[in-house]
Amino acid sequence: MLHSSSLPAATGVPAPGTVDLTVVVPAYNEEHRLPRTLDAICRYLRSSPGRHAGWELIVVDDGSTDATAAAVREAAAAEPRIRLVGSPPDPGLPASHVRNHGKGHAVRLGVLASRGGRVLVTDADLAPPIEEVALLHDQLDVGYAAAIGSRAQGGARVEVCQHPLRKLLGRVGNQVIRAVAVPGVRDTQCGFKLFDGDEARAVFGRSRVDGWGIDVEILRMFHEAKWPVAEVPVRWAHQGGQGACAGLRRSVLELVRLRVRSALRRMRPADRVVVLGYLLVFLWLFKGLWADVDRSYLADSGQDQNQWEWFFAVTAHHVFGLHDPFFTILQNHPLGVNLMANTAMLGLSVPLAPVTALFGPAVTWALVLTGGLTATAAAWYWLLLRRFVRSRRAAALGGACALSHRR
Repeated sequence: MLHSSSLPAATGVPAPGTVDLTVVVPAYNEEHRLPRTLDAICRYLRSSPGRHAGWELIVVDDGSTDATAAAVREAAAAEPRIRLVGSPPDPGLPASHVRNHGKGHAVRLGVLASRGGRVLVTDADLAPPIEEVALLHDQLDVGYAAAIGSRAQGGARVEVCQHPLRKLLGRVGNQVIRAVAVPGVRDTQCGFKLFDGDEARAVFGRSRVDGWGIDVEILRMFHEAKWPVAEVPVRWAHQGGQGACAGLRRSVLELVRLRVRSALRRMRPADRVVVLGYLLVFLWLFKGLWADVDRSYLADSGQDQNQWEWFFAVTAHHVFGLHDPFFTILQNHPLGVNLMANTAMLGLSVPLAPVTALFGPAVTWALVLTGGLTATAAAWYWLLLRRFVRSRRAAALGGACALSHRR
């Protein structure tokens, strides 16, 4: 090897070198995808005995709530080289209660349970086909400590494209990662990586990240140890499923839900009724807009709706594309315009850029109208109640009247 070990070996690891290759597959609720994946991996490994004379396939079930474990056991009954590894239950909880810890936790369990001279980590979707491992083997053969599949290197063959937002988020995130953690690596997040077994068990034994960021943590540790890492263009096809867009959408909705719940807990029941009443009134007012949000148009808005939706869309594009959000050449081309002339629009479109990117500018427009009027009425209610009147009924009526006068 061209590299030398400078990290302490992990303790409690099975004897290394028992087999030539360990394939580690982290799995969470993959009962439908796993049978095809395990069959494809096993067929390939059996067909290449020269390279993979001895091998094992470890599937780590990270607290799945479906029949993932059963699917692995069924495959293992036909192929004894398949092993199922599960997350231990949290201390103090029943053995049957195992929660999902994250991809990083699952990969770490699998690598530390491995016995291979080399360890391949691949996702359950097999976005890069298992046959691409031959390209990674070639790099370890000439002395690299690890070889990672890449969608960004010249020669990569991306056969099924991702959702544009997922590509955008991946590109932005990778730029940040390259700047602060892993210089020189263009695609840290492709879930197809081949490691020298001893060095993989050493660094994964020290890793602490349980989520997707483990890829960055591991590559950073290889970089600090001066272990060479090769980035190899591979054939890659997005398989759908639990993608970044879906995950980010759920995260945004969960954050909103938690924020709303926290705010409601701090309010008295009577105050909640007033705010809920405002919300219902404005939902009724804009019921036609919400009924068909992609095609509805406010008849009395003139060109305002067009202008607002355009601002929402352009701002989201600028924010996630790391462009200047204060200037655009999409108006007054080729000279462009200074978007700071519409500061109020930027004040809403910048913080709402994730909403626009996930759901579209029409949803953001409807949300701003409904939420903005509700928040304004609630603010007037709060001000009147705190400073001018004691009666909640009077304050609620005052908030509605103040808003009606404003409109």
